[in-house]
Amino acid sequence: MWHRFNGYVEKERLFAGCGKLLLAVSGGVDSVVLLHLTVRYARENPPLELGIAHCNFHLRGEESLRDEDFVRRLASAYGIPLFTTSFDTGAYAARHGVSIEMAARELRYGYFSELMRVQGFDACLLAHHADDNAETFFINLFRGSGVKGLRGMLPCGGENARYLRPLLFARRKEIVCYAAGQALDFVEDSTNDEEVYLRNKIRHSVLPVLERCSPGFTEKLVQSMASLRLADSLLDDWYAEAEKQLVRKVRGEGKGAVWLKNLVGKDLEVKSEEFIPVRSLSALPKQELFWELYLRRRGFSRRQSAQILDNAQNGQAGKLFFNTDGTAFLLREAEGWRCFFLEKDMRRQTVSVQAPVYEEGLREITSPQEVYADADTVYLAYEKLQFPLVWRHWQAGDRFIPLGMHGFKKLSDFFTDLRLGRGEKDEVWLLCSGADIVWVAGFRMDNRYRIDLSDLPRKAWVVKLKKA
Repeated sequence: MWHRFNGYVEKERLFAGCGKLLLAVSGGVDSVVLLHLTVRYARENPPLELGIAHCNFHLRGEESLRDEDFVRRLASAYGIPLFTTSFDTGAYAARHGVSIEMAARELRYGYFSELMRVQGFDACLLAHHADDNAETFFINLFRGSGVKGLRGMLPCGGENARYLRPLLFARRKEIVCYAAGQALDFVEDSTNDEEVYLRNKIRHSVLPVLERCSPGFTEKLVQSMASLRLADSLLDDWYAEAEKQLVRKVRGEGKGAVWLKNLVGKDLEVKSEEFIPVRSLSALPKQELFWELYLRRRGFSRRQSAQILDNAQNGQAGKLFFNTDGTAFLLREAEGWRCFFLEKDMRRQTVSVQAPVYEEGLREITSPQEVYADADTVYLAYEKLQFPLVWRHWQAGDRFIPLGMHGFKKLSDFFTDLRLGRGEKDEVWLLCSGADIVWVAGFRMDNRYRIDLSDLPRKAWVVKLKKA
C-alpha cells in the first residue's frame, strides 16, 4: 500500500511545489489511513509541514463528539497541529434551502478554504478512494451528467487545483486491510449503513449487484473513468480552440442593460458581454458539442441548453435565456448570440414591472405531508425552473399543461371552462419560467412542474399570493 501511495503521489505530482499540507480528518478509516501514509511521506521527504482539520457537523449527537475527541487524541499522538470547528448544519440547510448533505459539503469546503488562506497551507488532502469515485460516477449518471461528470473526481482539483486526493488509486477493502495490518484505530460512522442518501444506496444496493453480475466491475469502471478523463482533456483542448475562433469579447455596448431594464423595470449592471456570430458558428463542425461546452461553462443547465440549441436551429431573434444561478443571460440576435454577465446575480428572483403581492422561498420537501398547496399557494419543482421567474398577464396564444393532464390546453379555453369574463381574465396573474407558464395563479399549476412525491427529498420553490 505504501509503495502504491508513494508511486501515485509521484506520478500525479500531487505534492509538487507544496511545503505545507492540510489533511481533512474525520476519524474514519479512510482519513486515518491517509494521515498515516502522509506522515510517513513527510518524514521521508522533508521539509513538509502537516496540519489536521476536523469539522463537527453536530448531526449524530454523541457520535459527533466522540469523533472530535478521537481526532484530537490522534493529532496529539502524531504531534501535528489540529484545527477544529463546529457547525449547526441543520440550521444552515434550512436557511439556504439545501439538503443536509449539500450543507455539510458547503460548510466544510468553506472552512478548508479559509484555513488554507489564513494558515498558509498549499493544499488540502481528502481521503476519497476508488469506491467513492465509482459511486460518484453513478450519482452523476443519474443526474444526466456529461463526460466531465462521468470522469469522476480528479486526483487534483477544486479551487485553484488545491484539493488533492492521494487515495483515488485504492479500493475501500485495501484501505481497511492496511488499517488492520498497521493496527490503526479509527471510528465508525453509523449513518454509513443507512440507505437514506443516494450515495449510500449506490454503495450498498447498486455496486454489490453489479459486482455479482460482473466480478471486478468496480476496477473496470475506474479504468473506464480514467479513459473518460483523457477524453475530457481532449474535449477541453478542442473547445478552447473553438472558443478562441468564435467568441468575441465585447465591451461598452450596453445592450444587456437595456434589455434587462425592459424586462424587470429597473437598471441592472452588466459586467461584460460576449458575441458569437451565426455565420462563424454555422461553419463549425459539431455545433451541438460546442453549445453544450460553452453553456455549461456559463452556468446553463442541460434543460436550458436543449432549449437554446432548439432556438439556434429553429428559433427567431429576440429570445432571452437566463442561466441557473442568475449571473448571466443569453440573447438571440439576428446576426448571432450575445451573452451578458451581470455584476449582481438574479438567482431566486421573480420579477415584473408590476406583480401581485406574494412571498416565495426555497424549501426541501422530505414528506408528501409537507405539500399543502391551496388556490393561493403553489409548490414547483425547483430543478426544472429557469430563473428569474416572471409575472405577467395572459396573451393570445398562451397555453400550458394543466395539473393532472398530459396535453397542452389553450389558456383562453381554460378560462372559458372556468366561465371567466373578459375583465376577470385580464386580472389573472401568470407565473412564467422561460417560455413556460408554470402557474395560473389562483387556479392551476402546470403539470410539468409538479414535484415527484415518490422520490423524496426534493427541492420546492414555494410561491404564495398575499392580499394587498
